[in-house]
Amino acid sequence: MSLKKEDVKKIARLSRIKVEEQEYEHIAGQLNSIMDWIDQLTAVDTSSIDMQCKEDTSVMFERPDAVTAGRIVDDILANAPSSQHNMFSVPKVIE
Repeated sequence: MSLKKEDVKKIARLSRIKVEEQEYEHIAGQLNSIMDWIDQLTAVDTSSIDMQCKEDTSVMFERPDAVTAGRIVDDILANAPSSQHNMFSVPKVIE
C-alpha cells in the first residue's frame, strides 16, 4: 500500500492536524516507510515460535468471599458534609 499526497491530506483533516502544503510529500514518504516496515514484520513466519507468555490456569488462588470490615457506615458518613438515609447527600446539578 502506498500513500499519496491526497491520502495524507485526508488523514490530516480527519485527525484535525494542521499540515503545511509543502510538508505533505515528506509526510507521505515517512508514512510509506512505516508501512513498508510493517509489511516486513507481517512477512515473518512466526508459526514455529512458542508463545512467550503462557497463562497457567492450573493453580488458582481463591479466598473466601467474606465481609471483613462491615458495619462502618456511620464512621464513613461522619466524614461527609451532608448525608441522608445512610448515603452521601450531594446538591442536584442540572445543566
